[in-house]
Amino acid sequence: MIDNKKEITERLIAVRMETGLLSKDFAAKAGIDPKNYSSIENGKRSIGDRVMNDICRAFNISTVWLKTGKGEKYVNTASPNDMQSDNISMPREVFDQITRLTETVLSQQRTIETLSKKIPDIAAIA
Repeated sequence: MIDNKKEITERLIAVRMETGLLSKDFAAKAGIDPKNYSSIENGKRSIGDRVMNDICRAFNISTVWLKTGKGEKYVNTASPNDMQSDNISMPREVFDQITRLTETVLSQQRTIETLSKKIPDIAAIA
């Protein structure tokens, strides 16, 4: 399951509102159960990785952005209304691997930023 449920839910709702779709239609386009999605939007249920990946893939949303609010919202520059479900075709395993690699790179970037802030302290000791 995913942490920061409230922030993710707020971002999900914002994306859905941009599409102009009803909750049930948004869920259907992502290939997930409308009742499950409604429970996520209402805060009764946390979003799982599979559902998050399905939504991100259907609407070309960056999973990193959805989880953290950082980076580009969309995988490409088109808005959700401009996208067709068959716009990008790739095996789920490839999509999931790209998602994991992106998350790893962002994690490493945060580590580098943290360590670079400590360089002046280390230099002062030397």
